[in-house]
Amino acid sequence: MIQTLLDLIYPPKCALCGDLTHPGLCPACRATFTPAPNPLPTKPPLTSITAPFLYNDLAAEAVKKLKFDRRTPLAEPLSQILHKAAQSIPHDLVIPVPVARTRRSERGFNQSELLAQAFPKTSVHPHLLRRTRYTKPQVGLNAKQRHENLKDAFLAPEPLPNQRILLLDDVITTGGTAFACAQELIRQGASEVHLLTFAIQLGN
Repeated sequence: MIQTLLDLIYPPKCALCGDLTHPGLCPACRATFTPAPNPLPTKPPLTSITAPFLYNDLAAEAVKKLKFDRRTPLAEPLSQILHKAAQSIPHDLVIPVPVARTRRSERGFNQSELLAQAFPKTSVHPHLLRRTRYTKPQVGLNAKQRHENLKDAFLAPEPLPNQRILLLDDVITTGGTAFACAQELIRQGASEVHLLTFAIQLGN
């Protein structure tokens, strides 16, 4: 009842262009996203990196609106895109990249967990990776500063013997966060860590 009334007052629409016929994300906006060149180069501890799109134009706008403007209806269509991309990636568990407690409190959610909603609930395990402290954004930091910024920032509280992990995120820029997460998961016994992110910013 309440949701129906809200839909009447605030009709669901495309979060990018306002098209009322396509809630969340319309086909026209979706068609402008620039595909990323896959497979993407990587190195240990990450086994692979997959990103459907480049982090530019409306794809970048979608990430920003979800994360900073709380346009949560975007999460479902973006999650569907990621779920489709995940079909070709071998994995046993899906673990969203955790955010700091302060950021979750500010936003009211972890955007990476929202992007896992299209995956089977039995495969998604956000509790298997924790962020232990707040970290600065990696962009703009040199290599030494990036390392120090993320040192001991993540904790996998349980052993993950021979598990193939699908690490889920919204965007990869410098790659430091994903590498730090993968390092901790490998430390706990994971055999593979595959990063799947909605968008990637190349050239960092």
